[in-house]
Amino acid sequence: MNRTILTLAAATMLVSSALPAFAETKQTTTNNSNEKLTTEQVKKDAKEAWSDLKGATKEAGREIEALFLGEDENVPPKSTMYKSVSSASGLLGTYVNGFNNKKVGKLKDIIVDGDGMATHAIVADNDIPGFEGKLVAVPYTSVFQSTATGDISAALSEAAIEGAREFSYTPSSGKNVVVLPAGHYSVVEILDGDVLNAGGEDVGSVDDLYFKGGKADTVIVGFDKVMGMGGKDVAAFVGPTTFVPGDEADDDVDVKLSAKQSATFAKYKKNVNK
Repeated sequence: MNRTILTLAAATMLVSSALPAFAETKQTTTNNSNEKLTTEQVKKDAKEAWSDLKGATKEAGREIEALFLGEDENVPPKSTMYKSVSSASGLLGTYVNGFNNKKVGKLKDIIVDGDGMATHAIVADNDIPGFEGKLVAVPYTSVFQSTATGDISAALSEAAIEGAREFSYTPSSGKNVVVLPAGHYSVVEILDGDVLNAGGEDVGSVDDLYFKGGKADTVIVGFDKVMGMGGKDVAAFVGPTTFVPGDEADDDVDVKLSAKQSATFAKYKKNVNK
C-alpha cells in the first residue's frame, strides 16, 4: 500500500546515487564500458522500481471475496467483494502524510464507538521498531484516505503532533493526556477478539473489519481454524450491540452476533461441516 511512496523514493535514490558515478565515467574514454554498465543498471533498477510501484497500486485496489451472512437463515450466504485497502488490516501501520505530503507518523489504531463509527485515528510519531513514540488522537473526519493507492493524509505537521496532548488507552492522572472515551473501542483490540453468538458462546475469531463511510461496516469472521490457519471466513454487518468487552486479562474486545446472525451462522457452519 504505502510501498508506492517507498518505491518511488527508492527509484529516485537509485537514479540520483548513480549520477555522480555516471559523470565520472564521462571524464575518460577508457571508462566508456563502465558508463554503459552504470546507465544500463540505472535503467534496469528504475524499471524494476516502476514495476513495483504498479504492483503496489494494484495491491491497494485489490478486492477480497467473502461470503456475506444475512439476517435470514433460509437465505444462502451471498458472495461479496471488499476492497482490501479499506480493511482495518490494510489501514493500520500505514504512513500518514501531513502538509506538503511529508510523513508525520503511522496510523497505529482507529477508535470506534458502540455503533462502529470511527471517531479518532491514533497516530504514532515514531517509526522505530519496538518503540512507537508519542501517540496522538486525531479526529477521524480530518483523515483522508486515497482508496486508489491506500495512502492516508491528515491536516497535520510534526510541530502539531509535538504540541498535541498525548493519547492513552488507560485512565491517567496527567492533565495533558487524552484517554480512550467510555463506550469507545480500539480496533487493534477488536482484531484480537473472539466472535460470540447471541448466547455468548465463542464461535470464531475476528479476522478483519471493513470500513465504509467512516464506519466499521462489516466484520470478517473466521472459524474452524487451527493456529489461525485453514478454516473459512464469512462476513456480517456490524450492529449497535456488536462490540463487547472481552477477557480483561487479554485486553481485547469481542464481537457479538445478533440472534438472527447467530442462527444464520449456525446453519451455514452446520452445512459446510457435513
